Amino acid sequence: HLSEINKVAIVGGTHGNEFSGVYLISKWQQHPQLIARSSLEVTTVIANPKAHGENKRYIDADLNRQFSASNLADFDLANYEQSRAKVLHQQLGPKSKPNMDLVIDLHNTTSNMGPTLILLEQTPFYKQLAAYVSMRMPEAVVFLDEPEEDMSNHRFLASCGKYGVLIEVGPQPQSVLRQDVLEQMEQMTGHILDFVELHNQ
Repeated sequence: HLSEINKVAIVGGTHGNEFSGVYLISKWQQHPQLIARSSLEVTTVIANPKAHGENKRYIDADLNRQFSASNLADFDLANYEQSRAKVLHQQLGPKSKPNMDLVIDLHNTTSNMGPTLILLEQTPFYKQLAAYVSMRMPEAVVFLDEPEEDMSNHRFLASCGKYGVLIEVGPQPQSVLRQDVLEQMEQMTGHILDFVELHNQ
């Protein structure tokens, strides 16, 4: 039996110039009922507020490459994103015993990939999640990230949680919003939350 997934974090702004996730996080913070599900406690996070404020992908280094166990344990790695990663790891992880059962990390891309669900692993939970999203959203593309032998060495932010996925939607130029891309991102997030709610029941 797969254990219940109760604590979910939805993260936007891991790359500061990808505006869709940041916009949706602020929308959901104002209207939390949109992401509320009875069995879930949903937290929203802006991962890289400084880069977003400066309209840059990152300040010093790509935040979405800073979450390997070795980097997180190395306190000499102290630039803005490396420091931010350590804070986020404590909030969402730590990987050895995560606070979050599921991390959903929102990205947009300039490439024309449509609404894409990126999985970190190919375990039964991820396969069921992907099947459900594909059923509800046939235009969705499901993509398996290059699997790591050991999730503790995965560099993506989403690897902090017990489970983690990325939603990546395009095409959208950096630093702007497109309504269709935003809607696809919001729909896919909703389908993931619905799946987890069904999984728990």
